[in-house]
Amino acid sequence: MNFLIGTAVTILIVLAFLENQYFFRYHSLRFVYRSGLLLYSRTFKTQSIADKKNPSRGHILLWMNKSGFSIPKAVEDGEKQYLIKEFLWHIGLKGDIHISALMRARISWDNKENNVVVRGYATWSYLLLLVFAVVVLLAPSKFEGNMCGGIIFFICLLWFAILYLYQLPHLQSIGEKVAEYLSSDEE
Repeated sequence: MNFLIGTAVTILIVLAFLENQYFFRYHSLRFVYRSGLLLYSRTFKTQSIADKKNPSRGHILLWMNKSGFSIPKAVEDGEKQYLIKEFLWHIGLKGDIHISALMRARISWDNKENNVVVRGYATWSYLLLLVFAVVVLLAPSKFEGNMCGGIIFFICLLWFAILYLYQLPHLQSIGEKVAEYLSSDEE
């Protein structure tokens, strides 16, 4: 049992490490960004336009900036699909340490079905933080009711809720902008 828990925690730590913005550009590591705990999913309808050119990475980044993303990153992940990630701020002497937002997303569209789908997944680092908070909450303590664990768990949940409410309009806006682009004659 301890081996399984240790393995699960090790996998979460490795996945959280791979969420670093440095690894985001590597095609072989994209599986890290395509899955996870689904926190947001929305489908936007588009009007059918024949031979519509797909939005470029530049379009996606421009729309992310206009939608209020702090430090946006986007990579094309196959045809008609982008992976996007937002960083809240960066620290370090050269600004090389980026702090992730709660969610990363996958935007995909299908011109035949006339829709754009945005799915937001919890970043692995926040999932690891949640696991830590739950462990601290459930860990036996000398104090009745484990007050320290409860406070840590409550602060984590409050922080996650604030970040979720912060990112929710961003994901909705980027989905609307992609749907508008695919529905327009704009090139």
